Amino acid sequence: MACFFAIRIYELEQIQLLFAPFALYIYCTDHRYTLLNKFKTANSIDFFIKKEGEHLIIQNSQFIKGRQIEIKCARISIVTIKDNYLSIIVDGNGNGYDFYPIADKDQIKHRIITLLDKEQVNTICFNIV
Repeated sequence: MACFFAIRIYELEQIQLLFAPFALYIYCTDHRYTLLNKFKTANSIDFFIKKEGEHLIIQNSQFIKGRQIEIKCARISIVTIKDNYLSIIVDGNGNGYDFYPIADKDQIKHRIITLLDKEQVNTICFNIV
């Protein structure tokens, strides 16, 4: 439809209009690629899980401004990890939090282990599913 509009208004030659869909395709592909990289950066596991003092800070996304959850590291008893999923049980009572980071299970586990102290890691039961 845009091609026909261009013919009527600008009276372009037919050979030039053959390149219009190709140029539009390249523009859309490039734009999608740029947005995809921004999305990956904004939802990286490094942004998703942080540590401040004695608390793990888990935040949803930079695009979705939600509340962040602060969990005291000493209260964490069970961590269940699978692709795009993280469950943290506090105080060993079955109550906890479920999160859905965009990362595979190895990335999530590595991020948590690098943030916690060695003695804290030893007291936590890790379930990798």
